[in-house]
Amino acid sequence: MKSISLLFLSFAIISPVFIFSQVEEKNPDVTDKEEEAWELREDEEEVSDKNQAHWAGIDIGFGMNLNSDFSNDFTSTNNPYWENEVGKSLTMNFNFIEYKLPILKQYLGLTTGLGIDFQLINFSSNYVLSHDADTVYAIDDPVQSYKSNYLSLTRLKLPLLIEFATKKETKKCFYFSAGVVGSVRIGSFMRLTGKYDNGDKFDNTTTSKFNLNPFGLEGTVRTGYDRFGAFVSYNLLPLFKENKTVAVNPIRFGVSFNF
Repeated sequence: MKSISLLFLSFAIISPVFIFSQVEEKNPDVTDKEEEAWELREDEEEVSDKNQAHWAGIDIGFGMNLNSDFSNDFTSTNNPYWENEVGKSLTMNFNFIEYKLPILKQYLGLTTGLGIDFQLINFSSNYVLSHDADTVYAIDDPVQSYKSNYLSLTRLKLPLLIEFATKKETKKCFYFSAGVVGSVRIGSFMRLTGKYDNGDKFDNTTTSKFNLNPFGLEGTVRTGYDRFGAFVSYNLLPLFKENKTVAVNPIRFGVSFNF
């Protein structure tokens, strides 16, 4: 009887300890889930605390060449061989890196980043680029007609913009930015397509620097709401090197979609 009593007493003492230990083993699992939830919430808060810029994304639009030749009496004359077909002169920017340095909370900041610019300048009529070491110009071909005759440019771009924004996040945010965009030419070619008189099709591409300015500088204005916007850019530096031809300063405009 005494042995039975001792066995019962031991069971009564050990059972609560065993049950309590089981509860203690389950609690860490619950705590881990709570910690994961808190960590996720902290990560989201950390992202929302960052001032999101309005540069990374895709820009699509058109370009128009502005050109003039100043004579001795300071009058300007347009040069028809540098005129282009605006509707066929497409431009697309793929901006893949952005960073915004806040100056005054979310309302004012300095935006920079990186992007790649693809630009097509489709010449009017049947003009074809011609160049040598000292000059570059376009010649009107009186014999052959072309389906397309355009100059293609590829450039790496670096913006420096003052940006005003109503919110830290892009969502439901109105923004306005203005500044300059520097660029480096990384590729260029002239493409001619069409048909000969006998019906044969041709597609000729000439890869060259064409006396293009290796560096570019644009003044730009960008504005929009949420992920959608618009932009206008003007070449502050001429498209071609100095003294190689008249000053050609393209202006570009279009829409943007922010990542």
